[in-house]
Amino acid sequence: MKNEVLLLDAKNYDTGCAVYVLIGSSAILTNVSFIFMGMVNLNIHLFIIFMIVILGWVINENRIYKNKNRKYVLSVS
Repeated sequence: MKNEVLLLDAKNYDTGCAVYVLIGSSAILTNVSFIFMGMVNLNIHLFIIFMIVILGWVINENRIYKNKNRKYVLSVS
């Protein structure tokens, strides 16, 4: 008996995750520093951070969905 384990297309998944996590975290850091300096409106910047993270997640999910037929199958005996 062999159990088949589906693996995601690792390269695309990792780059997609890394890109939007990097953008989101850098946006959070810059916005936090701006907020402490008292120059910006908190609500607008939290909304921007939220939109960046959601957009990155949607793009990444879409990329995974498009590459569904390129998933690797790992056979475990």
